[in-house]
Amino acid sequence: MSVERVSIIWFTLDFIMRIVTCPDKNQFVKSLLNWFDLLAVIPFYLELMAHHLNPPFIMVLRLFRALRIVRIFKISRYFQGLFALGYALRQSAGELLILTMTLITFVALYSSLMFFSEGCAEPCPAVMATLR
Repeated sequence: MSVERVSIIWFTLDFIMRIVTCPDKNQFVKSLLNWFDLLAVIPFYLELMAHHLNPPFIMVLRLFRALRIVRIFKISRYFQGLFALGYALRQSAGELLILTMTLITFVALYSSLMFFSEGCAEPCPAVMATLR
C-alpha cells in the first residue's frame, strides 16, 4: 500500500470519527477546516470510483488532485510550530519584502555587470536555440 493511500485512509477515519463524536453537528458543518478536510480526501475517492469512465473525465479528476494541498491546513492544526511560523511570517512581512527587493536588485545588478564584462561575444548557439 502506498503512503498516499495510507494517509487518505487515516484522514478519512479521523474525519469520520470526528463527525460521529461531535456533540454539535451544526458547528462541525460550519467549520472551515472541516470543509478543507473533506475536500482533501474527496478527489481520491472520486478517481477510485471513476476508473471505468472516459479519459476526459479522468483528466478533470486529476485536476481535483491539486486540492491535496488543503491537507496542509489539517496538518497545521496539530503543530503549534506551524502556527508560530505563520505568525512570524505575518509579523515580518515588511522586512521580508525589503529582503526580496534587495535580492532582486543585486541579481539584476550583478547579472548586468557579468553581461557587460564578457563583452560583445557571439551568444552561444545552444542558448539562442532554446529562446526561439
